[in-house]
Amino acid sequence: MNSVVEEVLKYAKDQYGTVPDSPWQRTPEAKVLRHSDNRKWYGLIFTATEKQLGIGQTDRRRDILNVKCDSALSASLRSRPGVLPGYHMNHVEWTTLLLDGTVPFEMIRNLLDMSYGLTASKKARQKKSD
Repeated sequence: MNSVVEEVLKYAKDQYGTVPDSPWQRTPEAKVLRHSDNRKWYGLIFTATEKQLGIGQTDRRRDILNVKCDSALSASLRSRPGVLPGYHMNHVEWTTLLLDGTVPFEMIRNLLDMSYGLTASKKARQKKSD
């Protein structure tokens, strides 16, 4: 596990109390970040090849994070290095971030926070606005 992946997992645990789960036997390295109340995903850490991600023609595997993102922001973020359409997710609502140091950690943290908010239960969103 690379250091950026470790930082993301530490942030999710410290900020939200999230202990990731690995729901797929075939890919135990994949980590799902979920809300404790509604079990919705707000992040998915896994690997994909450069070819699968559309960033090269090799089978070199890259660590990535999928986050839910405001669609207008997502479209503008894709002009930045290391930010891609959501791999294996809805390309409008989800964004993929390379976890190789290309994307600044502050940006990763901000997008993870946004994703957490966008996937929160209505009850949790109401509680926050009160």
